[in-house]
Amino acid sequence: MLRTSLAVYGWLNWVARGYQRASSYIASSCGFFLLIDTEKSEFLSTRPVITKFVQEIQSNMFILFCLFLFLAVIAHILTKKTSLDVWKEIKFILDRYQEKCFPNNKEKDLHRVTLFRLEKHCLFRRHWSSRNWLNFRGHCRLFSNFLVPVLRSGHINGKSNTFFQVGSDQNYEGVAGLAFRQKSQVAVKNLPDLSSPLMAKVKDRKRLITEYALQTNCKRELIEKWVELGKTVPRSIAATPVEVNGQIWGVLVLDSTSPETLSSESVSDYTVVIAVIGKLLERM
Repeated sequence: MLRTSLAVYGWLNWVARGYQRASSYIASSCGFFLLIDTEKSEFLSTRPVITKFVQEIQSNMFILFCLFLFLAVIAHILTKKTSLDVWKEIKFILDRYQEKCFPNNKEKDLHRVTLFRLEKHCLFRRHWSSRNWLNFRGHCRLFSNFLVPVLRSGHINGKSNTFFQVGSDQNYEGVAGLAFRQKSQVAVKNLPDLSSPLMAKVKDRKRLITEYALQTNCKRELIEKWVELGKTVPRSIAATPVEVNGQIWGVLVLDSTSPETLSSESVSDYTVVIAVIGKLLERM
């Protein structure tokens, strides 16, 4: 079934993009024919067949332009429809993978599979280090690159506003950023429990947050912010780069509030899931 879906997506996308490109090229070339003066052209004066062809195009220019514009719009609609179908297929894969990794857990929002996409040269992304809208970039430079969540498994909370900066060696944030930089899978387990009673003590709170930040490649201030906002802080995380056409497209992150939920089997299954998602994304 999945192979058939991939084949259909590929064929529709190829046809739609082919029509879109061809219609755009032909419509843009209409202006070239309008510039040709068939009466003064030395080249056309000895070639009556080509002259007749050019004159026919010029006399029907408006109809041809409208036709190619119509084809370009239809191709755009087909391409968009194909992209939506691909996202639905990827969402289905993430949900099934979540169910396989966490079969006995009903609280799906505590055990998640999230797909992050690389967005280059972002201008309007507000970084977590920002304290106000006047300095919405925080300590990030303008036009920084970020790993932005585009899809998440489950039905409780299908969206996420957590994203990570990726840039120089000092600015690869989170486990996702490490996986992106190393171009390989990164997994961390048995992370400190930031919901334990020890967090009530200032000394222990500082120690636990510092340990968590070091193990997850995050700034201490970010972890403190998560705790203060009451966010779900995972205790095991695995991240793997997603390649599309030989380039790193993004990262797939599997996280859980359980320190030992990520088994070696579930992490190894990443290889198949990543390969399928990469192939689906190539169709877009």
